[in-house]
Amino acid sequence: TTQVVSSMVRRLGRTKNIIIVNGELPGPTICANDNDRLLITVTNTDKMPIHW
Repeated sequence: TTQVVSSMVRRLGRTKNIIIVNGELPGPTICANDNDRLLITVTNTDKMPIHW
């Protein structure tokens, strides 16, 4: 299960409200091979659009 949230993050001396995945920036790497099937459950409590 992947959790997507909006969070205030400080980078390069600036604080911005950004989207983080599982508390990470950048989010976790998803590795797969050709013809693999993935089932990814995403919890998006902020109702923000996510583009893959």
